[in-house]
Amino acid sequence: MVRAGGPETLDRLIESVARGERGLASIRDAKHREAVRVALRMHKYAPSGLDALARGRMRDRVLGAVRPRRPTIADRAAIAFEVLAKPAPYAVRAIAVGALCIATVAGATVAGADTLPNDPLYSLKLAGEDLRLTLAVSAGDRAAVQLSIAEHRLAEAEALATSGRDEDALVASSTYSQQIAQAAAELAELEELKPEVVALVAQLDDRFNEQRSRVQLLATKLAADPSTQRASEIMAVVAAPTLAQSGGQATVILKVTGLRSEKGQVKIAVFNSSEKWLGEQPVYSSTINVDSQSVTWKLNDVPYGDYGIAVLHDENKNGKMDKNLLGIPVEPYGFSNNVRVTFGPPKWEKSKFVVKGPTTEVSIEVK
Repeated sequence: MVRAGGPETLDRLIESVARGERGLASIRDAKHREAVRVALRMHKYAPSGLDALARGRMRDRVLGAVRPRRPTIADRAAIAFEVLAKPAPYAVRAIAVGALCIATVAGATVAGADTLPNDPLYSLKLAGEDLRLTLAVSAGDRAAVQLSIAEHRLAEAEALATSGRDEDALVASSTYSQQIAQAAAELAELEELKPEVVALVAQLDDRFNEQRSRVQLLATKLAADPSTQRASEIMAVVAAPTLAQSGGQATVILKVTGLRSEKGQVKIAVFNSSEKWLGEQPVYSSTINVDSQSVTWKLNDVPYGDYGIAVLHDENKNGKMDKNLLGIPVEPYGFSNNVRVTFGPPKWEKSKFVVKGPTTEVSIEVK
């Protein structure tokens, strides 16, 4: 038995219990027993290693004893560039990355200018075209880019047709037609009366006609070889609008739907140029009595070309379009291609359609 005493006795008790020489319950003095138990618990849960404050003091002592290295010219240059980039580091990085991407795409586009579908660089060629279209701001710029892209598709269709890849040539020619339609839609957004716009439209129209003429020559050349007969037919379809202008007649069938009542008359006016569009002198006109929710009108011997149609449901048969006090029409009306307008009449470029034989069907929903 160990006799209770001062700190020295308590230290011996803690040491003996920690070594396992005796148990905690063998200490009779309650105060000593509790002190030993607390000491052992504190030792068990004491953090190992140095705390943050001790590590900080040690780091300061080590770094304080090290002599600093004098900066070199490279170090000074790096510091200078870092200082210059501080006002707008993210903007500078974005500009650099953007310039690098543009340069990469532009280089790949030039390298893949003559590539065809399924070629390794063809996807980069398409990406370059999309980038050009994205950077085009005005409607005129977008129309020019669309026509340029159409030229690419046309050149691909020619190369594919010549090499016997008829199916790919058909896809390329279809994409060519879509690009032409999109270019026409962009031109329709322009103000027609501006001299620079008129010159641009004339320039793009000349390029368009040159493309079609070139396709017609290729179609004639391919038709001479039986093995490229189908490719010749595909190219002839692309060139058909140019050939249609030279002559021929068709039947136009117009169906007017959306009539809100079975009374009154449907007045129809057909125009064939932007100068006459919605004027007092249509090339064809007709008035049909209404007896159902729709009417059908058939027009024979119509020369090939571009046409636009305006339709009015004259419910009270007064021969004119009725309007409210604000000048807004109160009777149903509609235009070819189902063009919808908010302010003013629709433009010719959005309303016109091509008539080519033997039959052209047009559907207009009045509202």
